Amino acid sequence: MKKLLFLLCFILGALKLNAQPPLYDDLLILYADGNYAKLIRETIKYSEKDESKNDAIIYYWMAKGYYKISFQADRDEEYKNAFKDCFTAAGKCIKKDKSGKIYAEYRDFFSDVKKTLVETIQNDIDAKDYRKASGWVTKAYKLNPNDVGAKYLEGACKFRVQDKGGANALWKEAEKMLAAPTFAAEVANYREEDKKLFKLGVFETAEAYISMKQVDKAKALLGKVAQWFEDDEDFKARYDAIVN
Repeated sequence: MKKLLFLLCFILGALKLNAQPPLYDDLLILYADGNYAKLIRETIKYSEKDESKNDAIIYYWMAKGYYKISFQADRDEEYKNAFKDCFTAAGKCIKKDKSGKIYAEYRDFFSDVKKTLVETIQNDIDAKDYRKASGWVTKAYKLNPNDVGAKYLEGACKFRVQDKGGANALWKEAEKMLAAPTFAAEVANYREEDKKLFKLGVFETAEAYISMKQVDKAKALLGKVAQWFEDDEDFKARYDAIVN
């Protein structure tokens, strides 16, 4: 009897050691079916359970559900802020993804989310709605807390709504990030949307400096970042208009 119990304990222990993390195939099926509302509800249930609340993959599916439903014009009222909720879920996913495995595996999704974010911000900037743009800019930190482009742009938006103290504080933070020894390596891994936000941030900041009669400061900033936009014709044209 003792031998049998020992063998049973050994088998159970081996199973536990070799157990694979849950795959949450039910969430994959809901996504494939386009049932985004139920997908969100199910991920919320998982997020409230002790055994699954710390699984980063749960929040990936939650973010994906919110992102997809945000494009549905006839979505229910409870999902009216779905795009904003997408960033809350994405931020939790990245935070709980300690190894970075989930982020790396589903990098294209996070890239799509940021592309949509940058487009939204650009539309608000074009409309001179800097207060609204500022609110969207802060969402970029959910994807990357050290987003230097977002930091510069948030500062520029603060300046445009007459918050000069907030603007200067943000610009100082951005300058420190830009001067960090690791920054060049970070930029090397930038995707198109990352560079777009970076470019938008530095040019909006440069324009703010110019409006304050600090042209030299604007030129200095553009000179620091020009190395990362050597093949960008739009950057060159705007750079020449300010610097030359």
